[in-house]
Amino acid sequence: MLVDEHLEKLPPELMKQNVQFVRGNPVRYENLSRVSVASADHALVLSRNENDAASDNLKVSIAPGVEGCNKKVDTVVETVDSASTELSRKTGCDGMVCASRLGAHFLSQKLVRHRHRRGVPY
Repeated sequence: MLVDEHLEKLPPELMKQNVQFVRGNPVRYENLSRVSVASADHALVLSRNENDAASDNLKVSIAPGVEGCNKKVDTVVETVDSASTELSRKTGCDGMVCASRLGAHFLSQKLVRHRHRRGVPY
């Protein structure tokens, strides 16, 4: 399921994955209802802009709405600012991923794998 008020239409790669799309504000109950959040197993709340910590403010509104519609849904929120992680946890989210930390983690893993392939000791 995907609820987005800025996306004009669902990208073809998501259509192939049978993602249900509703154009609208994800904070509004009627839009969550239109994507059947009440029967969803998982919900991802992604950042609008991974460089803008203020985008975390919207997710603090979306996540409780999702959890309020379906107590059994596994909700994971992507945060920009690591300071937002604790507040997201308190809204009932099942998991948080900090984009800035995740990027650094992927970069370090890439470096380690590259060094390993070249036979360079750690």
